[in-house]
Order: sequence, then C-alpha cells, then structure tokens
Amino acid sequence: MSALGHHQRYDYHGPNDLPDYRWPGGKRLAVYVAMNLEHFSFGCQEGAQLAPVANKLDVLNYSWRDYGNRVGGWHLADLFQRLGLPASVICNTSILDYCPNVALLTGFSLDWLSSTRQYQQSLRR
Repeated sequence: MSALGHHQRYDYHGPNDLPDYRWPGGKRLAVYVAMNLEHFSFGCQEGAQLAPVANKLDVLNYSWRDYGNRVGGWHLADLFQRLGLPASVICNTSILDYCPNVALLTGFSLDWLSSTRQYQQSLRR
C-alpha cells in the first residue's frame, strides 16, 4: 500500500503534543476581530455568490454585500464598542467614495486599525 501525498509544510502534532504557550500577561487565547467592508458594482458577476446568478442585474448577490454598508456595519460597530472589543476594518478603498461615513466611523471615530486591499473587486484582474 502506498503512502498518501503530504504537503511537507509542517509535521502533524495533536493538541497534547504542543508546548504550553501563553500570551503576554499570562493570557492563553488571542482573538482577532475584523469587519470587512466592500463596495461592488451593481451587476458585477465577480466575487462570492450566495445563489446562482439569475440575470445580469443580480440583485440578490449585490444586496447581501450592500447590507453591511447600509446597516450591518453600524450594528457591528455598536456591538464591538459596547463589548469593548478592539477591532479592525478591512476594506477596499472604493468604500470611501460610496459610503464614507461607515468607513470613517470604524476607521477614525472608533480608532480601529484599518487595512485596505485595493480599490475594488468588481473587475477580474
């Protein structure tokens, strides 16, 4: 019987084989919280899709993305602030043209760390 192929990136270790690691202050768990904000062109066929595209206008897949810019981002920002969770915002820079108030709220008013990827994801590169 032949061995299965292996990626050669690291050896397998079970949880009991690992050394006891602690973060500064004796903490044992680190959590990274980030909110992703994106603006896509309406009718764009790029990016993840929740359902097959029915026609070129693709209202369903556009609206689930746009919900975060109109509603979801505000709710998450309020929640993270109430819980005292430091967060980051990851966005494409076209968000500053489309809905600058949500990007400015998360990036500046709440003093979150911001990271941008590119101008937009609507075009295949």
